[in-house]
Amino acid sequence: IIIILDALDEYGTSDSRAQFMQLLGSDFADLPRRIRFLVTSRPEADLVQALSSKDHIHERILDVHAEKSKRDVSIYIETEMKKLVPPRSSSGTKWNEMMDKFGKAADGLFIWASVAIQLVRDEHRPYRKICSLANNEDQLTLDDLYRKALEAAAVNWKDPDERESFAVIFALILPNRGALTIELFDLLLDFEGDSSEQLLCKLQSFISSGKFCFVQIHHKTFADYLQSPARIPRESWYINMSHQNSVITRRCFAVMRELHFDMCGAVTRPDDNEVAIGDIQPHILYSCLYWADHLKDAGFSDGLLDDLNSFLAERLLFWFEVLSHLKEFSRVASQALLCAIKWVSVRMIPL
Repeated sequence: IIIILDALDEYGTSDSRAQFMQLLGSDFADLPRRIRFLVTSRPEADLVQALSSKDHIHERILDVHAEKSKRDVSIYIETEMKKLVPPRSSSGTKWNEMMDKFGKAADGLFIWASVAIQLVRDEHRPYRKICSLANNEDQLTLDDLYRKALEAAAVNWKDPDERESFAVIFALILPNRGALTIELFDLLLDFEGDSSEQLLCKLQSFISSGKFCFVQIHHKTFADYLQSPARIPRESWYINMSHQNSVITRRCFAVMRELHFDMCGAVTRPDDNEVAIGDIQPHILYSCLYWADHLKDAGFSDGLLDDLNSFLAERLLFWFEVLSHLKEFSRVASQALLCAIKWVSVRMIPL
């Protein structure tokens, strides 16, 4: 029995996958030998620490710059590009020269190829886009492709409201935390009569989304790009995660003002008529589970401190009830409160 775990580095954060890393690194050694796992991942620090030098794990480092990798990626690029243009355009010397330039620029990196193909796919004249990219192959780093794709998106980067909506939505998406849906964004971020779907539809090159599916980015390198001031010092799409986590945490506290006594019906209703988990709105569930994860990375402000104090003074027991109903009390409550104590103590130290 072979079980494949692909792109393990994109499974949550180092904290959220710590328990699973313990299973892979230790407990899986006790499984019957007829069960084998094939795991692919970028060498993130926590994964390397958990999985390297284990007797039951055989590590194989793939060289993306090896000739075989370069050849595979080049074939992938040409195969996908041919699907986007008329047959008469995908042959001849010029076409072969352009595909050769793309193959050299990709240098065996699959994510480069994926972004380039998506960038062409989004154009209404794909062949012209291929020619344009091929004529600038010396500048085609992965960051250049991300920049070109963001510039080509139908987002009005000069509009402060649209930029802020982009930043706060992607600050929720990038950590890959929880089940994120368009409904959750609309309720948590209070889009009122509008919908986050309008913005997300403009960014399909980078994410998968839809009314009935979870929203997530296609590749972690894009998350790294958006959060790196050194790589995008003056771009409109740089996301200051400290600021956005402050915004999100305050929204979580605002949402949790809806918590009240007997929120889940454990007291006033018969046992078999308690509120089902699915009956609690997603933005309330998310806020109860993840407010502390956002708080720990949030910048300090008096307003956020006031929100935290009000929550602890007025809604703490109601929050406990929801966590107990979700069977998440032991996992979430103590860690969240310790996080709040640390956040206050670090930021309240006199200068």
